[in-house]
Amino acid sequence: MKTKVLLYVSSLLLLFVGCSKDSTPENEMPSLATGDATGIGRKSATISGSISISESSEVKDCGFMYSTVSTLPDAESKTVSITLKGSSNTYATTLTDLTPNTKYYYCLYANSGYTKTRSSVRDFTTAADGIPALEASTSISATETSLTLASKIVDDGGSNIQRFGFAYKESSTSDAEKLVEATHKESDGRYTFTITGLIAETSYDIRAFATNTKGTGYGEPIRLVTSAPETPLLQAEAGEPGSTFIEVSAKLKNENDLTAGITEVGFCWSKEKEEPGMEDNKTISQLNEKGFSSVIKELAPETKYYLRAYAINKRTKVGYSNVITFTTTKSVEPKLDVTTAVTVEETSIVLKSKITDNGGHNIIKFGFAYKVENEGTETQKEVPVSELKEDGSFQFTLTGLSSETTYEIRAFAVNSVGTGYGGGCTITTLAQKAPQLSLETGTPGAHSVSVTGIIQSAGGTSSVVREVGFCWSTTPTPTIADNKKTVILDGVSFSTVISELKAETKYYIRAYAVNEAKIGYSDVVEVTTAVSDEPDIDDNVSPDKNN
Repeated sequence: MKTKVLLYVSSLLLLFVGCSKDSTPENEMPSLATGDATGIGRKSATISGSISISESSEVKDCGFMYSTVSTLPDAESKTVSITLKGSSNTYATTLTDLTPNTKYYYCLYANSGYTKTRSSVRDFTTAADGIPALEASTSISATETSLTLASKIVDDGGSNIQRFGFAYKESSTSDAEKLVEATHKESDGRYTFTITGLIAETSYDIRAFATNTKGTGYGEPIRLVTSAPETPLLQAEAGEPGSTFIEVSAKLKNENDLTAGITEVGFCWSKEKEEPGMEDNKTISQLNEKGFSSVIKELAPETKYYLRAYAINKRTKVGYSNVITFTTTKSVEPKLDVTTAVTVEETSIVLKSKITDNGGHNIIKFGFAYKVENEGTETQKEVPVSELKEDGSFQFTLTGLSSETTYEIRAFAVNSVGTGYGGGCTITTLAQKAPQLSLETGTPGAHSVSVTGIIQSAGGTSSVVREVGFCWSTTPTPTIADNKKTVILDGVSFSTVISELKAETKYYIRAYAVNEAKIGYSDVVEVTTAVSDEPDIDDNVSPDKNN
């Protein structure tokens, strides 16, 4: 009996202790307040709220709950946990992978381990499918003439992106924006692009854009300024000076590409100033990418000069190269390049050469001297040339030459000191070829046939057809030693009628053409004359000579 009483009392004590701990928890629950939803897009939104925690509060888990069901049932709600930062703080989180054009409900929750509390429920509706959404552009780098930017397509708007890039214009103008398209973007929608051809120290308004089937979306605009122009840096080089000229070249050495901002380049020189400037002698050159060159002419023989390259940018900043010091050579006969052949034909050669140095004096005469190889110098002929190009080059066509003949040729030029010769060359003219032609015949009659010859080639570029006609025979391969008829060439064809042929006879006919050196024949055409209605001397004779 005593044992039963003890068990009964122990059970009551256990029941009392368990009920007391659950119904009167020691923790005071935090105060929760639901904040606004911002940045609402098609598939994302940022929700916020605040949590106030007293000193006696113990929170084991807290965060945001959201669902498409207004009552936010635990089974159909998603949660985003947050980490508490203090006794009273405001928190926010960005929800992603939401469904477009859908109403969502959200609140804060906190769990002490014994009790779970929630804030008031608020809602937002995601945006419907539409135009793309983009981040504001960010600047990566700037030069005098370019801006490199980055942006990101954060939402394609529900359809494929057709094009994307940046829209820009000068800030101080009311001009329409210019669009530049980028060609590559990362899987997360990020892309970069460099806008070129801009003006130094100029402000530009820029915004990212992207286009889908619904239209074009833009990011927030930003304002950027291109860099101030640098003073051009140059490096100059020079070739060996002549008596009155020197070839010089220079390159821009700035790391940035300044070519779009350069307004003038050239060279300046002086006999007196060791650092010549643009106020001295100068010549303007043409900038090609980052380099330029020129030939300084009309210098004095045996004279010391100082030379520098220069470049001017759009802000009229002048940059000079290193100083080149050189001394021109003394007066001499002209110097020329080796003669070369442009084209070679049977009886003509097109030649070219160049006067590289006038020797310090005006050129009186220039041209080409030539003779047949291995013949004496007394047979050398000179042909003057009248046109000299600005760079000293000249060209001439030698005509009246013999085919298959080797000639020794060199250029010459004369000044007041004497005659200068360039390096010689040997050139062999082409072999003379016979004309090429074809033959067409009509339907033969009893005693005649019409024929037409067509010139396919005169035999060479410089060849001239001197005579054309037809030859025929009753044996194969007729020549002009057989029967022949000379006719007049009309353009590239010639025609006639060969008559006085015998009836019922096979003839072999060829067209022929003669140029300066050779005879050309067409292929042989066989024709057989027709039966004659008239008696011929070879026909049978009647016994009765009177009939």
